[in-house]
Amino acid sequence: MSGSQSDLLDALAGAGALGPQPVERIDTHLSTILLAGDRAFKAMRAVRYDFVDHRSPNARRAACFAEVAGNPMAGDLYRGVRAVLRAADGGLRLGPLRAADDGSDRDALEHLVELTRFDRAEEFDRLLLAGRLTDRDILALADLLATSQARAKRRAAGAAATRRTLDAVAATLSEQTDRWADDALRAASDAWRAASLEAWNTVAPRLDARSRHGRVRRCHGDLHLGNVVRLDGAPRPFDAITFNDALGDIDTLYDAAFTAMDLRRLGGARPARLFLDRLLSASRDYSGLRALPLFVSLRAAIRAMTSLLGDEPDAARRFLALANDTLAPSPGSAPRLVAVGGGSGVGKSTLAAGLQEAAGRWGGDGALGPVWLRSDVIRKRLIGIAPETTAPAEAYDEAVSQQVLVRMARDTGRALR
Repeated sequence: MSGSQSDLLDALAGAGALGPQPVERIDTHLSTILLAGDRAFKAMRAVRYDFVDHRSPNARRAACFAEVAGNPMAGDLYRGVRAVLRAADGGLRLGPLRAADDGSDRDALEHLVELTRFDRAEEFDRLLLAGRLTDRDILALADLLATSQARAKRRAAGAAATRRTLDAVAATLSEQTDRWADDALRAASDAWRAASLEAWNTVAPRLDARSRHGRVRRCHGDLHLGNVVRLDGAPRPFDAITFNDALGDIDTLYDAAFTAMDLRRLGGARPARLFLDRLLSASRDYSGLRALPLFVSLRAAIRAMTSLLGDEPDAARRFLALANDTLAPSPGSAPRLVAVGGGSGVGKSTLAAGLQEAAGRWGGDGALGPVWLRSDVIRKRLIGIAPETTAPAEAYDEAVSQQVLVRMARDTGRALR
């Protein structure tokens, strides 16, 4: 950050322009956040990296408006953009709140994104570690993500884009493991490079097909659990990548893989399976299961890379272990189908849940073990109601039941293939 920008933000924090309450300042590599009362104000730092250039005021202004527009899942968490202006008395003041760039305030001293301030204890990673993240929270996040992805604009980015990401991560890991001169870390990095290339070679044609079939969209791009907060009882993903199209225009399952990886890492296989089963039941994207291990592994490797860049080698070892385990072949990994049937109330769901838990293994086939397709969920999706809602009697008509069977057969076939 330039000295003049940093000095300006220091002056803003102390000038009373953000209110009478004390102001707390937090600096990250891309932004400065000023916390004042029930509001948070985010400034884009005047920095340049390989993936972003925010050195000019115009670039920072555009980035502020892009962030407000590029976080549709955040609800009213993002309030708008304010210009920092010179007051008549020579001090500083904030301009009016704007949701879109109308061309005014271009001569402002700086621009800030204004957000509703929230309790960080309500971020999903902290909730999970504290034992306060509920199944309802996880299911609500999956539903929100499925709806957002379905509405997002289609983009084109297939196997070549994934390979570029893979190569860039592997190169940085190699550089960083050399810096740490740690043989075990270097071996884990080399093993991941080889395994990920093999996985990419296997799924590359499928990745291109997914792009052609609309499975690449404008996504959140950075959907780890620390970027989701529970606000008014609902999940609110924030801090989407809006500054680099290559990082935001991605496969929808690659977007979801970050969430699944974090759920698995912090909470075990069950919450990760809960999230993905719900997401897949909404998107019906069962043909993407072949690519899911690579996507989850790549997300873990990226976290290993950023851990090394942040001088956290122990965390990097854990992430690399997860990245390698996700791609490790599991015994008896040939696709198989287990069908559970029976009358109402005999315990089909209880048995199926137990089978999924017993057979699940993190790594190898599907990255989560068994995928659970449920006729009752399919039936409710068909008539447009939530899985928790009681279906009306007409939902069990013979014609609807036949549609349920057809859809289940098609989705099961995609998953097995």
